[in-house]
Amino acid sequence: MHSSQINRRPLSPSEAINCLSVGAAHSDQAVNFELADRIDLARNTSLPSPLATVSQGFRRGTKPEVLFPGGRFLHRPAVGGNGKIVFEGVDTILAPGVLTAAPGLVPMELGRVKHSCGTSNAAALATRCAALALESLSAAAIPADIEPLGSESIAVLLKALVVHGASWGDAEAIINGAFPEADGRTLARLKQQFLGYGQVDMARCLSCSEQRATALAWGNISREQAQIYTLPLPPSLASNTEIRRVTATLAWLTPANYRHQNYRRAQLWLDIRETRLASNSRGVDFQAARRGTVEHRIWEGSHAVPFVEGATMEIGVNCKDDAGKLDGRVPYAVAVSVELGVTSTLDIYNEIRQRVRPAVAVTTNPV
Repeated sequence: MHSSQINRRPLSPSEAINCLSVGAAHSDQAVNFELADRIDLARNTSLPSPLATVSQGFRRGTKPEVLFPGGRFLHRPAVGGNGKIVFEGVDTILAPGVLTAAPGLVPMELGRVKHSCGTSNAAALATRCAALALESLSAAAIPADIEPLGSESIAVLLKALVVHGASWGDAEAIINGAFPEADGRTLARLKQQFLGYGQVDMARCLSCSEQRATALAWGNISREQAQIYTLPLPPSLASNTEIRRVTATLAWLTPANYRHQNYRRAQLWLDIRETRLASNSRGVDFQAARRGTVEHRIWEGSHAVPFVEGATMEIGVNCKDDAGKLDGRVPYAVAVSVELGVTSTLDIYNEIRQRVRPAVAVTTNPV
């Protein structure tokens, strides 16, 4: 896949600066099937599909941003030139693959299904994830003192929420092992090309749990401006050594300047003022994460961090010109999650929930 990158570049309109591009992961939910003479060459569900794009977007941005299940694409061995064994893809409606609707073979046959592989499956699942997120937002009781959700706010919130559930998982270690001679910078670029921000866990996009709390914010921002949100920290994590993760996702819609080589008029970026809670950065590095219109950052850690009751994490959203002068305001959305390991018994969700309404604040400062 790496050697055929020139044939695996994203095609229009998937490289568009404001859209959310979806790649296919080598995974599905098919069970109890016969392989016969087929072989699964990508034997790990966290890897991209052999059918996937392996590249970067405009100005080395992350494209596609996320992966969703596209189906396990299998191969069959065949004898090639000089007696070498080569592998050819098997195009079949049999499992494995994503189970999808299929045209009927006779009139009014409406229940026929088949298994298939490809990025169209992944895009459909991403759309479903966004639709479920919209249902959750529509059912949420938004306080009267919060800016109402308009169409632009909903668009950027859904964009942020879909990406918010992405992570590299164990695919990072597999790519490290596949390119043992690569230096750190090359490995970072390869992981960005193959994985984007990673495969999406829909549960992290749509819901919270006692061990995971997600806060949402949205608004509009102008050039040379910074808006700072404060999120209360759960007191039970003070001087605690449990494994924890902080995930922050920023999404926006930028005006375009078609006469400028940078094209993107508005550059927004996150400034997390308190990362001691989880200080080890994971995933796409901050420079690569700021080249598109979605920034997705993950920090993990387990060090004991002392803080007092009422301590907060500051999340800054900053804006500046990129392709010429920016006029007007840019809609954006932020999702921030604090979570613990699955074996934890701490209820940080309710600790944050009890403090977030009286403590939440947003201030506006020049950059």
